[in-house]
Amino acid sequence: MINFFTTKYYKLFTLIFCTICLIYFIHNIYFKFDNVFYSLKKIFSNHILLLTEFILLALNITLESLRWRIISLNLYHRPFISDIITTLRSTALANVTPANIGEHFGRVLNHSNKKKITLLSFFASYIQTFSICLVGTLSALYIHISNIEFSRTIIYIIYSISAICLIISSIALFFLSQKFKSIQKEISLIISPNQIILSIFTNIVRIIIFSLQLTILLNTPYIITPIFIYYFLLTFLPRLNFIDIGIKGNLALYTLATFYSQANIISATISIWIINIIIPSICGFIFIFTSSMFHVKH
Repeated sequence: MINFFTTKYYKLFTLIFCTICLIYFIHNIYFKFDNVFYSLKKIFSNHILLLTEFILLALNITLESLRWRIISLNLYHRPFISDIITTLRSTALANVTPANIGEHFGRVLNHSNKKKITLLSFFASYIQTFSICLVGTLSALYIHISNIEFSRTIIYIIYSISAICLIISSIALFFLSQKFKSIQKEISLIISPNQIILSIFTNIVRIIIFSLQLTILLNTPYIITPIFIYYFLLTFLPRLNFIDIGIKGNLALYTLATFYSQANIISATISIWIINIIIPSICGFIFIFTSSMFHVKH
């Protein structure tokens, strides 16, 4: 699977897809420029709102570091600040590589046992995907039962994606457990069921925080479930985080236009992209290029 995501064809497809979405998003901004500019100006001049966003960002980074600490507890011990630095480095590399493949390489930097760390990192990604599927499916079910005005096509797409993920994951886990018993044994020695449950819980809290960030920026009180669905769909799109503002913006316009104004959606997605992608990536690359100064080794 990792070979597919690192092929030149997938990289080229991702780049073309991101570029097309970006052009279309800029086209949307052009026709609503005055409203979008006013909305962005309002966001970045509101110091309390920005402080709230950065507090939530810091909390999210802390929770991601805690999640990694929980699942790697049996593998090694280190100061919590090392987990935060590792999270920022892996985030930076994930944001500039297709399918977030760079995240796994960011995890193994300065680690002696690269094989086990890489295995654990991929398993952690599986847990993360399971968590977003769980939240997305429950949100779709809630909207469906509550008869909230929302695209039924999107609801059925979510059900289909969740079902496909469940089937593929079950088949993959079955064959892996049969063919690679050593991997199954290795994972069971590294991580316990309690650690997996705690990791899922931490992931769900992180998804809630991401959604709260966007809800606050949209500045319109409404149910948070459509934003859960937005993040669910975003997970399964081919993208390169550093230039995927077009994908995020267009998807947000498609899924959230029923509940929020288009100018608010565009300005909120641009703001969240700067806060959650650009700023942590800059911090992460600073730690990557100065890692020898910090001596973050395990």
